[in-house]
Amino acid sequence: MISVLLRVIYRPWLPLLFLSVLFLAVGCQSVMQPRELSLSAGTPFLLYLKAMPPEAGRLRLVLDQVSAIDEHGVLWPLTLHLPELTSATVNRQRLLASGRLPVGVYRGFSLAFKGAWTKTEEGEAALQVGKEPLVVLSSFVQREGRAGLLEMAYQHEGSVRQGFQFTPRLAAYPPDRPLQGRTGILNCARAGYLLIFDRKTLNVHSAIGTGREIPAGVAVDDRQRRLYVAMPDEDLVEVLDLVTGEAVGRILLRPGDRPGTMALSPDGRLLLVACSGINTVLCLDSRTQLELARIPVGEEPIFILPDRRSQRAYVFSKRTDTITVLDLVRQRFVATIQLEAGPLRGTLNRDGSRLYVLHHGSPYLSVLDTRSLALLDRLQVGMGGSALLIDSRTDLLYLGHHDENRLEVYSSFSRMPIDFLEGTGGPVEMVIADEENRLLLALPAQAGVAAVDLISRQVVGRMEAGAVPQDLAVVGARP
Repeated sequence: MISVLLRVIYRPWLPLLFLSVLFLAVGCQSVMQPRELSLSAGTPFLLYLKAMPPEAGRLRLVLDQVSAIDEHGVLWPLTLHLPELTSATVNRQRLLASGRLPVGVYRGFSLAFKGAWTKTEEGEAALQVGKEPLVVLSSFVQREGRAGLLEMAYQHEGSVRQGFQFTPRLAAYPPDRPLQGRTGILNCARAGYLLIFDRKTLNVHSAIGTGREIPAGVAVDDRQRRLYVAMPDEDLVEVLDLVTGEAVGRILLRPGDRPGTMALSPDGRLLLVACSGINTVLCLDSRTQLELARIPVGEEPIFILPDRRSQRAYVFSKRTDTITVLDLVRQRFVATIQLEAGPLRGTLNRDGSRLYVLHHGSPYLSVLDTRSLALLDRLQVGMGGSALLIDSRTDLLYLGHHDENRLEVYSSFSRMPIDFLEGTGGPVEMVIADEENRLLLALPAQAGVAAVDLISRQVVGRMEAGAVPQDLAVVGARP
């Protein structure tokens, strides 16, 4: 009786019916209508694309939309930064798409293509592309206060079938970490994240989210492999591991301090923190993270320049038009230099005898004697200066302006530029990677970083950040 009943109940098509229903349910999830997310909501996410392989040299792809797929199959559209993909446009790591995603679990991405073409002897030939978006499975999690970042790679083998059918083979994964000692940090404060990248290849490794808090400054501790991030609204300094990007500590300050720009003393012993809330520089022990001294400076301190030769530091205060000189050995005030029109940035020459000062509201570059602190010269460089740096190896001075797409190069004896570096205009920060002998520039107009070889004077690399950078630091910077 039981066997007869089982034969009546069981039908060989039932498992197939079940699988069909399940497939339809999953399919319906994957084509759900995209949802919109306000710019202030969610957490940052960036999707980079690895350089196209050489065998894809004849291929041209045009994307229409890239979306993240959450665990429920809902599509969350991302901003597409690179719609056309060729071996020429993707000859290095490029930012494909970015945006803000709700906190939660994601199962991959949906890519909609407008078309694909391949070069032939007669010209371009269109490839047959599926009408439905391509789904690339790669699970990841967006956490509160964090930022997400993945890299996508295209594999040409097997993507084109029968000479005309195109189904791209793509994979997404966390990028490789920078080699030890080659880490760079780009502070994209207003977008709510920091980017960790390889200073030689300019490949981005990861993003560190800052939540709703906007960091005011960063400092790199080469010796301890630590990254310090100032959080003014919370009156604290986050301490992060440079290798993993994970938080390893917090330096709690007093209410109202509002930490901003920071710097390490030349011996790495002191972390100097300019606090705009009280117009004071804090001297913190970098190992114990204990406060050693509080030194009053001028109003609105915006830049700290340590001097490795004299164990002094110069603190630039924009509102009071002053530079405060600090003794880093005794952690005390030395002198105040009164200047004009808002000192903005400064740099020291090779032997430390001259301090060059760029001003916010003056067309002149001030030159000071570091022993007497007297004004020696004023060089007319024009308004709109954004950053300057002297190469301690050559004594050449590099000067950038907000409204020019090039750097001016001065020698220690010239009153006019002796050279120009094209395509590098308006940097907010410049550092020299000592080992590679490259000048790295944080460029707001290009929303990223450019690398200039100091021998050829040519741009040899770029990196997209997806947001306007405010600060730049690298391990192994030339002192």
